[in-house]
Amino acid sequence: MPMIEMKSDVNESEGCLRGFCAVYHLGTVDYTTAYSLQQNLQEARIDGLIDDTILLLDHNPVITLGKSGNKNNVLVSQEYLKTQQGIDVLRTDRGGDVTFHNIGQIVAYFIVNIEDLGISVYQYVRSLEEIVIKTLEDFGITGDRDAQHPGVWVGNKKICAIGLNVTRGVSMHGFALNANNDLSITSYINPCGLHDRGVTSLRECLSQAVDMKTVVTSLLHKMDLILDVDIAFHEAGAQDPDFLKVF
Repeated sequence: MPMIEMKSDVNESEGCLRGFCAVYHLGTVDYTTAYSLQQNLQEARIDGLIDDTILLLDHNPVITLGKSGNKNNVLVSQEYLKTQQGIDVLRTDRGGDVTFHNIGQIVAYFIVNIEDLGISVYQYVRSLEEIVIKTLEDFGITGDRDAQHPGVWVGNKKICAIGLNVTRGVSMHGFALNANNDLSITSYINPCGLHDRGVTSLRECLSQAVDMKTVVTSLLHKMDLILDVDIAFHEAGAQDPDFLKVF
């Protein structure tokens, strides 16, 4: 797997070592497979066996409920979704309510030791929002925060959902940025449990599809700057089954 070193591991302006983070771009990965991989990585990070790790990928259509999510925010039966639409509904251990994933979305799973970053979980969530907000700026889109609802908004529509699980100071899960994905799946849910707001995407905001490699490149640079870590990028690819067994 090729690796791109984006910076040296010394912050010359501060004269000290910066953190290191490996980012793996996996392509399309089944949700349950990615979830199991995250669990293994989180355990390895807690034990100090690996550095901070970020997974970039997308999923086949799936609807997920956070650990305290209200199942009534799924508006049709799970049987209908499974048999008629091919969409699984899964309960997971992240924070937040109901959300969705599908092809063309950019999902970023952060296996990160937040304590090593020297910030609180609240500040960490704000940092993830900032990564997305600054990325949107590269495309001429103004993203905003809502103090009551984590994530990133464009006007009254959510473009990026955020949900985390933090165990012994190490996070898993992360954000889902709508890029080129089909938003019609949202007709089956109240996204994030909200009844009065919509959902949007980069494609909808720009009235054209975006180049996914360009979006990923922008995200990588913002992760580097905002999390203050040196990024080592790996184009892994989910087509390599051995990669998913490494950890």
